[in-house]
Amino acid sequence: MVQPGKPRRRMQQLAAVVAVSAVTLGALLLETARGASVGADGAVDAGPTAAAASSSGATTSSASTSSGVAASPGGGSAPGKGGDGKVVKLTDRNFKAEIARGGVVFVKFLAPWCSHCANAEKPFAAAAAQVTDATFADVDATVHTATAGAYGVSAYPTYKLFRDGHLLSSYSGAPSVPAFTTFVRRALGGDGVKVVPPGGLADWLVVSSAGAETSFVGVGLATDGAFTKTAFDVTGAAGDRARFGLAESADEAAAAADAFLVDGLDAADANATAAAAAVVAAVKPGVVVAFVAATALLPRRVRVYDGGVNGVGGWIKAAALGAFGELTATHTGAYLHSGAPMAVLLVDGDTPDVSTAATMSAVALAAEARDRGDRSTGRVVIAWGAAQSPTVAPFRAHLGLAKAPLPALAIYAFAHDATFVYRGALEAAPVTAWLIEYAKGSLTATVKSEDAPTEPPSPGEVAKVVGTTWESVVHASGQDVFIMQWAPWCAHSKAAWPTLRATAAALQGVRTVTIAAMDATANDPPVGYRTKNYPTFHMFRGGESRGREYKTRRAVADFVDFIQEHAATPFEVDLDGAGEAGGAATSAADKPQDQQAEVPAAAAAAPTAAAAGGNKEEL
Repeated sequence: MVQPGKPRRRMQQLAAVVAVSAVTLGALLLETARGASVGADGAVDAGPTAAAASSSGATTSSASTSSGVAASPGGGSAPGKGGDGKVVKLTDRNFKAEIARGGVVFVKFLAPWCSHCANAEKPFAAAAAQVTDATFADVDATVHTATAGAYGVSAYPTYKLFRDGHLLSSYSGAPSVPAFTTFVRRALGGDGVKVVPPGGLADWLVVSSAGAETSFVGVGLATDGAFTKTAFDVTGAAGDRARFGLAESADEAAAAADAFLVDGLDAADANATAAAAAVVAAVKPGVVVAFVAATALLPRRVRVYDGGVNGVGGWIKAAALGAFGELTATHTGAYLHSGAPMAVLLVDGDTPDVSTAATMSAVALAAEARDRGDRSTGRVVIAWGAAQSPTVAPFRAHLGLAKAPLPALAIYAFAHDATFVYRGALEAAPVTAWLIEYAKGSLTATVKSEDAPTEPPSPGEVAKVVGTTWESVVHASGQDVFIMQWAPWCAHSKAAWPTLRATAAALQGVRTVTIAAMDATANDPPVGYRTKNYPTFHMFRGGESRGREYKTRRAVADFVDFIQEHAATPFEVDLDGAGEAGGAATSAADKPQDQQAEVPAAAAAAPTAAAAGGNKEEL
């Protein structure tokens, strides 16, 4: 959590859980939606979440190859480069030298006062004892600030994985021995990227295509670039859907693409032949080529990354999911890791009917075509899920579609926790047009809401806010509004309720202040105030649409002090005589005009979201 007095803007990043196979889709997506429960002392009380790693563009230097034998860029650490089973201490002075030694180095950036760092200490040390071929290291980020700053450390603990002198990935899962050891051993054993020897690409594709939906080939790319880093992340999230190789020769890659497309191509179809030729011509040094196997509804095809809105990492992560894949518990991590919004078709039964599947497959192919580098359109992953299955049903409810007729279609933007429900005919042309409008930013998010209260709250009571009344109660009422977003399952939310009620009772005589609460699992606030950590508190100064987040102690006096500090209309309250029923409280609106105090200047604090991840503490 942010330390008192140091608010900072931090938009919520979407999380991905490392141990995906152990979590159902519904539970995982709900953890993503509801996030963490934050105690008054900064403790976090919810499932493990993590920020999705981002990747930069392709690196175009040549890959080093071994003679005749396919190898992994990180196929193992060199002898003597491990940490001998102990956690070593790194500093600003020795950090670069230790990383430059090569091998695999797993670094934990910590703060001495951080409770989550303390909780991670024993499992981190136990993992180091088990994986002696890698170096496990600690960096006190509060002392060695140059190193911490170089890697953008802003929350504790932060984990970085290095291999052969280069940053490979970030770890954001649960602090457990099995999770740590699995993550590091993947780096030691290679990440599935094969350096294909000259002349061997065709054979590698035959083997690779037999076990994966998409085979990615980096043409003339470095073994330590964005391609390899993305491969490490993707194979960890959904290794069975994608394979990765590095090829030196663009001519060989182009020939492989031509052979892949010609197989099954109708030579009499001039348009298809021309399209295939254009794809083959796009294969050149520095590109990534995706060889996509045929499915029951979609033909085999070749896609070439030649630029785009999200860089090579985002393109690969989205392409690895397939054009119209099924949401399953096994592959949920891959959907989260993609970082792309998801257009999900919820169907009745175990599979989409033939007509609907054909429609959505055509839509998905059109989306693929737009994603070849057209910067005027964004990237949307298209998937389907069995709406009534135990794994998808909770996510359906989170989208606000629990009672919607099936099939139902909606876009879910993970990064903003925003839903856009499709209301038109389930036909290829209007659905494609809808996706394009979303990419242009022309759609308005669908607001999930409970029924609005029929009666206003009594004096001294907490006002219930729902999705459809946020604007009228919080922004347009002219009141100073202090609002808590909470979750029914959250222990810290339950603990905060008595204090919030007591605050409302203490201020019942202040006509200019509203104490309010919203069940954020059943209602959508505006996008800028959607949170993953509960409870979350904001103060909206009368007549203003920007709120200030409250993150310090949860006591009536502290709440009241914060409200008084930021209120548009000054007021006084006698907390000593308040009690549960409230006490003597007066606002400037109750006084003669000449006794009104000057309205304090608006603070500069902007809307913020809670810390990314459920097991970190921010600076």
